[in-house]
Amino acid sequence: MNMSVRFAISSLAAIVFVLMAASSLFAAEVEGRVVGKYSGFFLLDTADGMDVVVLTGDTVLKNIESVRRIPTGRVLKVEYEKETGGAKYAVSAEIPPEADVPASPDGLQTVEELAAFIRDGGDYVLVDTRAAGRYESGHIPTAVHLPAEAPPYDKQWKARTVIFYSGDSRDPSAYEAYQAALEAGFGRVKLFPGGMYEWLRAGQYIEAGAGFLRRQLEEKRAVAVVDIRQKGSVPDGFIPGAFHLPLEELGYGRIVPVLDLGGSYMDLYSYQARPTLVIYGDDAADARARQAARKIAAWPSNAMVGARVIVLVGGLDAWRDAGYPLLPDPLGSTVSYDLMDFPDTVSFQEFRAIWDARERGKEKGKILLDLTDNEIDRPMYMDEFTFVKNIPLDQLPQRISELPRNKEIVLFCTTGKRSKIAYHLLKKVGYQARYLARKLRIRSDGTFN
Repeated sequence: MNMSVRFAISSLAAIVFVLMAASSLFAAEVEGRVVGKYSGFFLLDTADGMDVVVLTGDTVLKNIESVRRIPTGRVLKVEYEKETGGAKYAVSAEIPPEADVPASPDGLQTVEELAAFIRDGGDYVLVDTRAAGRYESGHIPTAVHLPAEAPPYDKQWKARTVIFYSGDSRDPSAYEAYQAALEAGFGRVKLFPGGMYEWLRAGQYIEAGAGFLRRQLEEKRAVAVVDIRQKGSVPDGFIPGAFHLPLEELGYGRIVPVLDLGGSYMDLYSYQARPTLVIYGDDAADARARQAARKIAAWPSNAMVGARVIVLVGGLDAWRDAGYPLLPDPLGSTVSYDLMDFPDTVSFQEFRAIWDARERGKEKGKILLDLTDNEIDRPMYMDEFTFVKNIPLDQLPQRISELPRNKEIVLFCTTGKRSKIAYHLLKKVGYQARYLARKLRIRSDGTFN
């Protein structure tokens, strides 16, 4: 090999090295909990909201056996260099390791142990060490919040059993508060290492205040409100949009399953993506709301309901004391999300009405977008419905410019999973969109199953 050839090869290698270094230099990171997935598309609940990331065959999997084995509910960290059509294409992905938090010798290692501790009562303080916003959005029953700027303990708690918990085992704040309490001479200190993540994963109910519920209703989040008081004992009225379902009538048939509304059951860990069932009684002394929440949690799986179950702290009194309005009548006596109006989803009835109108050449301000794939699950007869546009999810980021920005995009697929991911993708880049969040099969004659 002559000198000129060697020089050319070494120069080329240097250029490749520089380009690789430069590309890694401009890479960005995003980290969040997986609340939805389909094929290589992942919907992450991050600190800044929802993000759609795509893992391709070129993505380097650092500690992941395969893309299919990335579980919903776990935190995923990706490095990306390209963002197309609202989707971030990952160059590498990893599941961050759990924090190295030693378990306390007398810690509460399981959800069942903590649930029993709360149920049995006694002289204890349960302390939530997460950020204030997370605490206000829902916390383990009876928990108090420990502000970040406050000392990690309260001297008045010295004679009581103090239990610390945080978001999950990756969050060291609970262990740090636990250690500080031990160093301060607290003798009865416990740690629940699984935190809010494990509590929700076990299908347990949580508590939240009136301000949280007010925001959820104002933003038209997927929240159903249930007044659990007895019939004839509601002279003050109802929280707006509440269903009236007395405790003694609570059962499967009175709460219409809403599993399809939010996608997979594991979306329970997301504070933004999951349907919410808020139960309230008269006041803080009214035990019926907690009894109802425990009853639902004791069902074979609260996936029968498919929602986060929250007890309103302080009941109707707290809502009224905050100056929030009441209505004279409830929305109904059987809880159904199809009776409610949400900004991000369409009910089955509305979807059918839009379909029929588009078939007749009406509703021209809406686009029906089918996200299924001819090679996977889209029947050939779907091509006959010319009023429906078809862009498979894996092509959507590259073909997003085909969609008009002056019309509402109504998304659907066969399960609701792709529609939900596509909704957040379109929302990210400024489109007006909603999605059908339930299973759907369209027959060749245009009728639905």
